[in-house]
Amino acid sequence: PVLGRAEWAILDEAADTLSSGRADLKVSAGVGYLEITAQPRKQNQAFLAWSWMSDQGLPLDSGIVALDRPAAMNWSIVEVQCTPEVGGVWLNSDAAACGVQLTSTTQGRFDNNGFIMLPGQRYWIGFQSSDGDEVVPQQVKVAHLGMYADAR
Repeated sequence: PVLGRAEWAILDEAADTLSSGRADLKVSAGVGYLEITAQPRKQNQAFLAWSWMSDQGLPLDSGIVALDRPAAMNWSIVEVQCTPEVGGVWLNSDAAACGVQLTSTTQGRFDNNGFIMLPGQRYWIGFQSSDGDEVVPQQVKVAHLGMYADAR
């Protein structure tokens, strides 16, 4: 069993908060899901972001999900800054970016790909080379849906 709190927010495409909520939780062992009732979705709502923390302040879960087909949304043309370091890369952006995809000339894989970034937050994405070593990924390219805004 876990005691804690969940926080969530509905955001628009610019990542401005439209509504938010918080609930104290007491989750029994073996519970597979938690249901929270929200107001019906409005036209300009783009994301649902949530976090779940234990009473001790430990993060239990967090995430961001698009509330519409990401390809149909109006994404900003934004630059995602990427700083490679041993074991991965740091990413940040001044605007929301969806479908963030990382590639590198170094053989290996990133821990996450195809995700949503919110503005003003730093994201660490781990990288392991093909032989399992932590290395600095070389010539990292970052793509996201906003880069293709003119193609619509």
